[in-house]
Amino acid sequence: LNLQLYSLVFLGISISLFAFGYFNKFFVRTTKYNLKSDKNISLKIAFISDIHMGDLGMKERILKKVVSKINDLNPDFILIGGNIIENINNYKKASYSEILKGFRAKYGTYAVFGNHEYYGKDPYYVASLLKESNIETLIDTSINIGGIELIGRHDIVIGRKNLSNIISQNDNFKLLMDHNPKAFDEAVKNGIDLQLSGHTHNGQFFPFNLIVKFFYEKAYGLLKKENSILITSSGLSTWGPPIKILSKPEIVFIEINDV
Repeated sequence: LNLQLYSLVFLGISISLFAFGYFNKFFVRTTKYNLKSDKNISLKIAFISDIHMGDLGMKERILKKVVSKINDLNPDFILIGGNIIENINNYKKASYSEILKGFRAKYGTYAVFGNHEYYGKDPYYVASLLKESNIETLIDTSINIGGIELIGRHDIVIGRKNLSNIISQNDNFKLLMDHNPKAFDEAVKNGIDLQLSGHTHNGQFFPFNLIVKFFYEKAYGLLKKENSILITSSGLSTWGPPIKILSKPEIVFIEINDV
């Protein structure tokens, strides 16, 4: 009898957690950071990562809500940190492309590749699909715009340039998108002011929320080293099981002002 009771309790808890995790992914939260810089800038950045469009976790209605929330923040830049399109066929069948066209930012919307851009698909074809939605992909390169040097890297899973060969030697605020937070020490060494990363999903659900803490110096949130700051997002969507437990679907919004 006790065994049956324990089994029923365990089943009830499991079902409740799955239900919570499933519905939790629909409630996108905005996490705000206020940073100071001595580089005489005033900047608003909206950052999202790990959208996984075409997968079970990303519904079109969620993405519409995200576009609206981000536009209401009136950002200077909208940045997308990789793992953007999970299934190209499903992406093309749905209205994701039209929804992404709704992004509005003073200096535009920019993206980098994540590891999933290399799994079973041509990342450059993904870049061309994003281009149709007015999203520019930065591939081991940098641009200078609005007094900012914006740098985008190939994902760490493939060979890529050294960061020192990508950045300019100017004094502009250096803003780096690197899907995986693993290489933050290279950013510190090269004088990057702010690195934005995703990839970890903050573990997404137990026990991975504990495991990622062993693999990453900062699996979620803000880390400061010397004059560099890393912000790792928990991501917008899910990968694998369409649930988020002890994690949240997240828009990161950063305001940077003078010291």
